[in-house]
Order: sequence, then structure tokens, then C-alpha cells
Amino acid sequence: MKHNFLYAIGQYAQSKLANIMFASELARREKQIALQSDSPPVLSVSLHPGLVRTDVVRNMPIFLKLGNIAFGFLLRTLQKAPYAGAYTSVFCTISNNLELKNGLYFSNSAVTNTSVVATEEHVRFSFVCAYELFILML
Repeated sequence: MKHNFLYAIGQYAQSKLANIMFASELARREKQIALQSDSPPVLSVSLHPGLVRTDVVRNMPIFLKLGNIAFGFLLRTLQKAPYAGAYTSVFCTISNNLELKNGLYFSNSAVTNTSVVATEEHVRFSFVCAYELFILML
């Protein structure tokens, strides 16, 4: 399969959309289960840690490394340290008022709007059906 920059960006975007849709669907299902039982629902959120300074490009093809090499000096000024990139994850883990925000998307420790595609019920349903079919085929 031919790899190019736009293809890689598309794959990354699809994986992020799938994370958001999966968290939202899990929250919806858990709410239904919790209503039928006497237990609280499992908290399910998705989040964006921000542009975190890691060595993620180490094993990537050279065409993906080039941007990091060429603009590394600029990227370093925009990137968060790894511990700062963990803030939103920690916030979502320890916050006391997240029950009202189950299934939502967080960035910089706050609820953030997502694409309409990520929130459309019929799109999420199609995604979940395709995922469950894939799992059954394994």
C-alpha cells in the first residue's frame, strides 16, 4: 500500500474519531445498564492531551519524520512536556463532577466540542455495528 502524508493524517484522524465515538457509545450503554441495576455507570470519556513532546516519530517512515526534523525548533516551543500532557487524563480520572459529563470529549481539562460526525447518533450506530461485526469475525 502506498504511504503518503495525507493518507497517514487521514488514518490518524479516523483513529481519533473512533476513540470519541467508542467512548460515547460505551457511556450510552453503561447508562442503560446502570438504570437496570443498582450500580453507577462506568465513566467513559475521550480526551486530547495536546501536542506533547515525545519520541513518537522514532519508528515512523522518513516522510513523516521530515516535518519533525525541519520544524523541530518551532515544535519544541509549542509542545507540552510529557507530565503536562497527562493533566487532562488525570483530571478526568480524579474529578468528582464527571458523572454529568459521561461520554464527552475533553481537552485542557474541559469539555470540548467535537465534529458533528462524532456526535450523530446514526453515524455512531453504524460505527459500533461495524466494530462489533469485525470483533465477531476474529
